[in-house]
Amino acid sequence: MKKLLFAGMLLLAMSCSRHTEEMTNVIRVGISSHALTKATVEGTSDENKVNSLQVFIYKKSGGEFVFEASANAASGEVTVSVTGGEKKIVAVVNETGALPFQDGADAVMNAVNSLKENAPNSFLMAGASSFTVTPTLRSVSVPVDRVSARIRLVKITNSLTNGLEGKSMSLRRVYLTRVASGSDFKGTPASSDFYSLTGTGTLLDLNGTPVSSSEEKSAVGKLLLKSVSSETISNGGSLELDVPLYAYPNDGTVQKTRFVAELQIDGKFYTYPIEFETIQGNCTYEIDELRIRSIGNPSNGDDTIDDGEDVPVDVETATFGIDVRPWEIKKVSNGDDGKYTI
Repeated sequence: MKKLLFAGMLLLAMSCSRHTEEMTNVIRVGISSHALTKATVEGTSDENKVNSLQVFIYKKSGGEFVFEASANAASGEVTVSVTGGEKKIVAVVNETGALPFQDGADAVMNAVNSLKENAPNSFLMAGASSFTVTPTLRSVSVPVDRVSARIRLVKITNSLTNGLEGKSMSLRRVYLTRVASGSDFKGTPASSDFYSLTGTGTLLDLNGTPVSSSEEKSAVGKLLLKSVSSETISNGGSLELDVPLYAYPNDGTVQKTRFVAELQIDGKFYTYPIEFETIQGNCTYEIDELRIRSIGNPSNGDDTIDDGEDVPVDVETATFGIDVRPWEIKKVSNGDDGKYTI
């Protein structure tokens, strides 16, 4: 599925001189919102937040586009002067590191970035576009995509059967495992390294070795783990939630990203993992309803993921429905009712 663009665009308002090729234009660059459709959903204010903006403009010289001008600011607006003619523009949001802008627009969009550079209120975003500066041109829009994806649990239902009728449950925490660590700004996976986060916060690499950097653990942990002080869910009851987690694009060729819900049932802990074939950037994967019908993988609630704790359970144990929204709706379920039942 083709990625849709993030609910934001760059607007360039240009004041033009009377000249053509040699004219100089002062461009104001700011952020505004797309109109929402039935196939998209708006992000939160934190997910849309612009903490910094970098703009790189390239002019056509012969048959190539070469660097002409750049600007940056600690907000959603910058100004930059450019000449007339054909242009390419790249905009990068919330990236604080150096970018290879002198090497061209493609080099910027192909630059590899890391999940750890994101935060719940500072997501990396980027976009590119082409336009021609003329004396009558006053505005240009550039679509901007988030690199990351959102995985959000919306509702959980106690549908315990097979001798478990009458048993209540509570949700303790949700977390992600086997999360890709790198991507370029176009959302193409660009690393064979993966993060897994245990239920109590230990960050592991692909080999299961704890990550030693406290800064890296803190940054990634805020995206991959949410503790939930859930009220008791009686049999037949449901709990409405808004629990977002964040992952990087993953084509599933090395590892498949998994969402894990850990519940307490009858005094014991169980995990209910959901495996995603692929993860696409700038999409939101909505678990509209997770219906628990049986006992999941046993969990001792400690600081490691033991064998079997993040193994996907079969369809007789739970069901869920997933909407994929770039931030476009794409239904994924294991039943005709649009839910995912485990």
